[in-house]
Amino acid sequence: MDIIGGKDTQIPKGIKERILIIDDEKRICDSLSALLTDSGYEVAAFQNSGEAADEIRTGRFDLILSDIKMPGLTGLDLLRLARTVDPQALVVLMTGYGSLESAIEAINQGVYDYLLKPVEFPQLELVIKRGLEKRRLGRARTFLLTALQSKNTELEARFAEINALYEASRALGSTIKLDVLLDMIIRLCTEVLHARIGSIMLLNDDRTFLTIAAAIGLEEEVIRTTRLPIGSSIAGYVAQNGDPLFVTDVGRDPRFKRENRPERYGHASLLSAPLKVKNEVIGVINIAHRESGEPFGEHDLKLLVTFAGQAAAAIANAETFHKLERRVLELTTLQDIADAMSRAVSAENLQEIIFWGIRNLMPAELSLWFRWNDKDSTLTFAGSAGNTRIDLDFSVKVDPARMATPAGVRDLILSHLPPTEKSHIPTASFSVTLIYGGTGLAYVFCLASSQTGRLSEEDENIAGLIARQAATMYERERSILNATRLLTMGKMISEISHDMRKPLTNIRGSLQILRSRWPELAEGNDLFRTAEEEVLHINELVRELVDFSNPNKYQT
Repeated sequence: MDIIGGKDTQIPKGIKERILIIDDEKRICDSLSALLTDSGYEVAAFQNSGEAADEIRTGRFDLILSDIKMPGLTGLDLLRLARTVDPQALVVLMTGYGSLESAIEAINQGVYDYLLKPVEFPQLELVIKRGLEKRRLGRARTFLLTALQSKNTELEARFAEINALYEASRALGSTIKLDVLLDMIIRLCTEVLHARIGSIMLLNDDRTFLTIAAAIGLEEEVIRTTRLPIGSSIAGYVAQNGDPLFVTDVGRDPRFKRENRPERYGHASLLSAPLKVKNEVIGVINIAHRESGEPFGEHDLKLLVTFAGQAAAAIANAETFHKLERRVLELTTLQDIADAMSRAVSAENLQEIIFWGIRNLMPAELSLWFRWNDKDSTLTFAGSAGNTRIDLDFSVKVDPARMATPAGVRDLILSHLPPTEKSHIPTASFSVTLIYGGTGLAYVFCLASSQTGRLSEEDENIAGLIARQAATMYERERSILNATRLLTMGKMISEISHDMRKPLTNIRGSLQILRSRWPELAEGNDLFRTAEEEVLHINELVRELVDFSNPNKYQT
C-alpha cells in the first residue's frame, strides 16, 4: 500500500485528509463544509468551541480552520491547544475583526495563515492545498528521517558486530595468553549480543565433562565448581551433538526444563554453539539473558557461531603459541646452560648450573646426581643442587641388570634413600634419567618434587636432554622453531589479507555506483576522490601482504 506521510502519522494513499471547521455561525460552517467536502476532504464542523477543543485533543485532524472571535474559547485559544497536541499542527484563522495585535499573536503562536472575512473560497482552497502539501512534505521528511535513523541504528549494530569480530581476530594474532583471549572473546560476544550472561566451557582431557574457562555474569563459585557431564543440560547437549542451538525459553523447553537451574537462567532465552578445532568439539560457548528481555533469534545464533569459531581458533592458536613459547624457553635454557657449562669450575658448580636452568622450565625442587662404577657395580651419590643442600651417605652395590631401565633405577634409589623427614629429599614426584658415556652408563640424574604429578613425562624428557647434550639440542630446535614461526606468520597474513579483499571490493563497487548515479557529486569532490584513492592504496597494501605471505613468490 502506498503511504503518504511519516511514522505514526502515515496516511494510506486514497484516504481523505481531515479538516476541522470551527465557527459560531452555522451558515459559515455549513457552506465551508459543503465546499471542502466537494473538494475531496473529510470535514468536521463545530459551532461550539468547547466541543471543538475536545476533538482537537484526539489529534485526529490534518488542518484546522477556525474563526478567532467566538463565545468561550477563541480561535487563538484553539491554536495554542492544537500546537500542544501537535507542534506541527496547521491552523488557519479567519476573522472579520482583524487587528495588528491579533495577527502578531497568531504568528507568534505558529498560525499557518491569517485570513480576513469575507474569505473567497478559491483563496481559501489555495491556502488549504498549500498547507496540506506542506504537511505531507513534513510527514514524508519525518518518515525518511525515521527510516534513516532506523538504518543508521541497524548499521551501527552491524558495525559493532564487525568491529567485535575484528577485535577477536586481532587478538588471535597477538601473544596474549589463552585465558585473556577467552575473556576478551566472551566480553565482546556479550556486548554485541546485548546479553548479561556468557560463558566459554572446555572439555577435559578425557572428554567426559565441561568446565568454565571464561565467563561474564556468573558467580565465582559457579565458575570454579561447575563440572557439567557431556550430554547433560544445554551445553552438554551441544558438546555431544556438535550443533548450535537457541532456546527461546529455557524454563519451558521440554528438552532441558528439568535440568534448568532457575536461580541461574529462569525463563531466559539462551544461545549455545560448539567450539570446534579440525571438526572436533573441544568446548561450548553460551549466551543468555538478553538485556531487552526479548528472545534471541537466528541472526544472533549465526553471530555466536562466528564467535565460537574465533574462540576455537584462539584455543588452537594459544596451544600452538604455548608450545612455541615453551620451546623457546627450553632452547634458551639449553643455550644458557651450554654457555655456562664452558665456565664451570667444579662438578658442584656444573650441577647448580644445570639445576637452575631446568628450574626455569619445571617445578623441580631438587636435583640429585649418582655416579655409576661399572667395574665394581657400585652406585654412589655424587652431589645435589636445589632449594636444600643435601649431604647424603649413599653407596650401594647393585646387580647391573637392575640398572637397565629408568624405572628400575628409580625403585632402587628410593628403596635405599633415608625417610624424607631425615634426608629432606622430596619423593612425591621423582624422575630418573640415565646418562651414558663412551663406555656405557656413567651417571644417574634425578629430579624431585614434594607435589604429586608436578613433573610430567615431558619435563623428565627435557631434563634428560639438558643433562645429556644441551648445546646440540639447542641448535637443532632453534632451526625448527624459526621455520615454524615463519610458516605460521605467512599463513596468518595470507588469511587476513584474503578476508580484507571482500570489504574492499564492496567499498570500491559502492563508490563506482555512486559515481555512475551521481557524477555531479563525484566530480570535483575531494572527499570522494580521497576515498577512491585510499581504497586503491589499501588494495595495493593487501596485494603486497599476499605476495609477502607466498613463500614461492621470491624463489628463482
